[in-house]
Amino acid sequence: VGTTQLIRLRGSRDWDSRIVMVSVDDKTLGEFGQFPISRDYYADLVWLLTREESSVIAFNMLLSGNTAASGSLQANSDATARLASAMSSLGRVVIGQTWGSGGEMRSPVPVLANTAITTGHLRLSADPDAITRSINIEFEDLSALGVAAIQAYGIEKELVSIPEEPSGMLYLNWPGEAKELATFSLVDVLAGQFPPGYLKDKIVIVDYGAASSVQPLRTPFDSQATVSGGYMHAAVIDNLLNQNWLHLVPE
Repeated sequence: VGTTQLIRLRGSRDWDSRIVMVSVDDKTLGEFGQFPISRDYYADLVWLLTREESSVIAFNMLLSGNTAASGSLQANSDATARLASAMSSLGRVVIGQTWGSGGEMRSPVPVLANTAITTGHLRLSADPDAITRSINIEFEDLSALGVAAIQAYGIEKELVSIPEEPSGMLYLNWPGEAKELATFSLVDVLAGQFPPGYLKDKIVIVDYGAASSVQPLRTPFDSQATVSGGYMHAAVIDNLLNQNWLHLVPE
């Protein structure tokens, strides 16, 4: 019996309550404009999460030199500087790095890379049936974004063991459907539309969740329609917090 069948037979379980997704969704883009939106909004979010005493923020997106399509270069530079200042205040912000189709590295803008506590890789793997069942724990000397977030979480809260798998892969024990994870629209969070005290001590993943998502994902519970790639990192964080990733038996 394959891992997908085993997970489905087990049934859905609750996602770890310490994880929250903040999504740059269609509602957010309808309010703030096309993607990429101004980094002023991300700066406002980081300041808000700092006040709310969130534990870690992980950006599942490449914060490169290309910023908002609208606005002057100076305005974009100022917004990046504001984001760096906010990140420095919280101190536990993880950002992402990707690679182009030709294997070329696509890195975050230096001021943000130097301010983040660490950078994690955003590589999303999929099996031939398009379902994501595993992730590289490290790639090009970078931990996966979810792994890096857990390492940052361990600095303030509690140390969490990271597996040393011979394959270098973490096999995901998917909790359930993506929609069952606590997910808020960025525009709603910035408007204060969340329960008082809810974001305290949370690991917050900031994800691009609009319908035109650039990183679609299929899971054992979301195999017919894709969800955004940030849920893979949420599953990594969930598995590591609970030490319940899948252990494959050698053939």
